[in-house]
Amino acid sequence: MRILSQVWPGVFSATLALLLFWGFWPLSRGSQWTLTALVVVLTGGWIFWRWRRACKLQEAASEFDDARLPPESYQGAIVLACGDSEILFRELHVREAQQGWYLRIPDPEHLVLMAQRLSVARPGLIWRVSVMMTVAPEHHQDGDEFMQKMHAWRRAISLCHHWLPGELPVWGCCYVNPPDADYASDARWFTRLAGNDEMQIWRDSKVGIPLSDWGAQPISRQSRFSQTLWLNGAVAWAESRIFCVFSATGSDARPIIPCLWIWHLSPFAVRANNDWQRNVANITSLVPSNEKKEGELPFPDPLLSVLPVRSGLSRVERQCGLVGLLLGLFLVLAMLASYINNQRLIRNVSDHLQLYERLIGEPAQPKLLAQNRLRADALLLDEWQREGAPVRYSMGMFQGGRLLPLIRTAVNSWAPPPPPAPVIVQSAPDTVRLDSMALFDTGKAKLIEGSTKILVEALLNIKARPGWLIVVSGHTDNTGDARANQQLSLKRAEAVRDWMLATSDVSPGCFAVQGYGASRPVESNDTPEGRKLNRRVEISLVPQADACQDRTESTSPTEGEDSTLIKEN
Repeated sequence: MRILSQVWPGVFSATLALLLFWGFWPLSRGSQWTLTALVVVLTGGWIFWRWRRACKLQEAASEFDDARLPPESYQGAIVLACGDSEILFRELHVREAQQGWYLRIPDPEHLVLMAQRLSVARPGLIWRVSVMMTVAPEHHQDGDEFMQKMHAWRRAISLCHHWLPGELPVWGCCYVNPPDADYASDARWFTRLAGNDEMQIWRDSKVGIPLSDWGAQPISRQSRFSQTLWLNGAVAWAESRIFCVFSATGSDARPIIPCLWIWHLSPFAVRANNDWQRNVANITSLVPSNEKKEGELPFPDPLLSVLPVRSGLSRVERQCGLVGLLLGLFLVLAMLASYINNQRLIRNVSDHLQLYERLIGEPAQPKLLAQNRLRADALLLDEWQREGAPVRYSMGMFQGGRLLPLIRTAVNSWAPPPPPAPVIVQSAPDTVRLDSMALFDTGKAKLIEGSTKILVEALLNIKARPGWLIVVSGHTDNTGDARANQQLSLKRAEAVRDWMLATSDVSPGCFAVQGYGASRPVESNDTPEGRKLNRRVEISLVPQADACQDRTESTSPTEGEDSTLIKEN
């Protein structure tokens, strides 16, 4: 579950990014797949890195028992006791009090591991964490070695900022034996806040008393005076051994300004020839006694309320804030993409309208194509307005309702001209040409035997149709008298007509007969072959509105004309 809490932001961010790529941003299909592959690769790499990091943290912090850590609902201060913390804890590693939860840190390496463990196991409590540098000057015999330890603690505290965000409160608690064996502990804690050089005295009250006021009180004035001098020496020792190390610049660690320093005078066991004794001897030429009664040193519980209060968020609050931040960024980018898509839509429709307005309609086909394109735009926008626009045009940016009236007005402002009247092209009359020599004897107008087959074929090819007149015309060559030839051609046409009337149910009003004689040759009469072709009977269809009436028409040529029309009822 803790590893999942480390990787879910990446998965959630990748999901929102893919939703942007596929749902909102105006990208081509190839670009969408390319960005999708990039997001998958980056997210996979980030998840793998976070998973490895979480596994390493769990492995590094496996030696810490989570039972030592305060519960997630703990409301007090969490103090990481560093330095000479063994003088407080003895054989213990944890001390739980009403005001605070003390965790013993034996060395600088464990401080970084504890910070990592707290950030993973108790992320909601990291804002309550502070570092207390516990110092017992009489436990150190070499001042330079002690300062090296302070450098190591300083580097460790600087590394903790990677796991404990914000300005990590660092404070110190210095324990010193009192100046005399008859020390009366009416003043328990001497404190100095950062930026305030005047000390205050704390006992059980929640309000400190200035050191000058405390020393001016008539009670135990001599003892308080000696304690003040003793305290000044302890402060000078701390400035030369601790403050200068923490505040130094140009090193591999950031400067540390403790927010609070506490001095407590209480008897406890010391080491012979320690650095504190040498410091006092250099100032007073007197060596403090090594015979001190061993006692249990108190924890600075009353001073926990003086520590700066840091405001932080719990794990759930931070996760909710991250979700809100990601969703807010997603909404901003989605609205930006929707705005761009709608601007492109407006630009495309505007281009269609401008093209439509520029066309004058002559010829009509280009403007008709532009009008059809506008109709398609109107149908699409109307459908989006009724059923909802695609998500890439939504987010309150859809402009289809504003474009629809403009499109409809433009479409209704022009209509294509009506199509021209259809041109009816009448085909030429069907004509069947019959050889007169196959139908008649020379100079005769009576059908010969054997001509029936030829006439039947002609009858099949020529069929009566409403509005069409069946014209039977006779023709001769130029041999003989012209008038006799004309009469002969007319009689032959009538003979063919009479046969067709007798053998079919065609009305007599559908026929007209004509005799042209030699006036319309199809070939030259100078050759026998030409004269043979000119001796013929032609049956053709001619369009006529009153055709197929109950009548018979015969035409014989008169003087000055090719033929004369003869009607018979």
